[in-house]
Amino acid sequence: MGYRKVFSWIFFLSAPVIYFWPGWIGTAGQILSYATGNPFGEASWQIFAVLGVAAILILLTLSPVIYSVIEKVMTGAIILSAVLVIFVALTIATPARVLEVLRGFVSFGYWHPEMSSREFMPFVVGAIAYAGPSGMQQIWYTLWCRDRGMGMGAYMGRITGLFGKEESVPEAGHTFDPGDAEEKQKWKGWRKYCTFDAFVLFWVMSIFLTFFYVLLELGALGLDPSLIELERTGKSLAIIAGMGDVFKRYIAPWAAKTFYVVAFLQIWNTGFGVYDGYARGQADIVYYNLPAARRIHLSKWYYIFLYGTLIPACAAFFIAKEPLALVTMGTWLSAFAMAFYCPLLAYVTRRLLPEELRPSWIHTFWLLVGTVFYWGMILYCLSIGALPK
Repeated sequence: MGYRKVFSWIFFLSAPVIYFWPGWIGTAGQILSYATGNPFGEASWQIFAVLGVAAILILLTLSPVIYSVIEKVMTGAIILSAVLVIFVALTIATPARVLEVLRGFVSFGYWHPEMSSREFMPFVVGAIAYAGPSGMQQIWYTLWCRDRGMGMGAYMGRITGLFGKEESVPEAGHTFDPGDAEEKQKWKGWRKYCTFDAFVLFWVMSIFLTFFYVLLELGALGLDPSLIELERTGKSLAIIAGMGDVFKRYIAPWAAKTFYVVAFLQIWNTGFGVYDGYARGQADIVYYNLPAARRIHLSKWYYIFLYGTLIPACAAFFIAKEPLALVTMGTWLSAFAMAFYCPLLAYVTRRLLPEELRPSWIHTFWLLVGTVFYWGMILYCLSIGALPK
């Protein structure tokens, strides 16, 4: 509620600027063009990207309850890609490569001189900002929790599809007495679940899968060392093509195509989640801040922002020469969202939550560290003219 009352319009106005660039869907389109042999020539990735947008709109429009299809699609894509990548990574793994990856995981403080250059700094800032639920996804996460029925979300209606039955959505949230021991215990149980979700299901699984993806990447470099230079000169998905060659070499040509399709699903799945969260966030801000907006159901506002952003955003596919430019723009702008998010979350949790529910000062300290870090990175980029191209 704190964000909604005090700061929501900052995020409402900045969200379209950040998420107009559907880079993940464009990247997925380029990967699918590898799998199909570029059937439409140089425009293959753009056509597949537009079809990817259409698939998102169809799935979210026809789903009776939006969150249910989100959870199923994302879970399926992750499991399928994880099984395939782990299998091949283990096939090509050597003790030397495993040690190299493990050494990289603990090489804290490593900084290549080129990372500070005008050419590469936008990639660095974007990668850091997009590590984890990036930018505004930190806030949208609570909306997904609400529709899943977590905590007090069990008492609120969910966003439903255009052809689903609308559920009653209250005009205000629910709260509880933090001084009541039984209610406080429920709160602690909910916090434990959120911690488990963030640490085990998100962070641990991300690190685990990253390990195998890096092994696969080293296998690709072993087959073709020139991939490093291709990446450096702007062949944005050269490493993906190299990974496909690993599948072709160690299994069969069909395995490479399967990898491309699975990679397409995983990256498309990222865009799928991002635009669902975007539409949820924008709809939530309008519905709860403008009394007149409540004449229209929250689900309708969701579709207004979903269609109203994704369809015009397709134009970006034909503006950019390659999808990497869209990814870089979106991730770099996410750093601004994080730079605002960290201090605002510190303020909300310290000033607007009941004293019994406030996090420790350690949490607040790290939020302030994040504030300094993100603003420092942004100002450094601006000072040297390191802007996404």
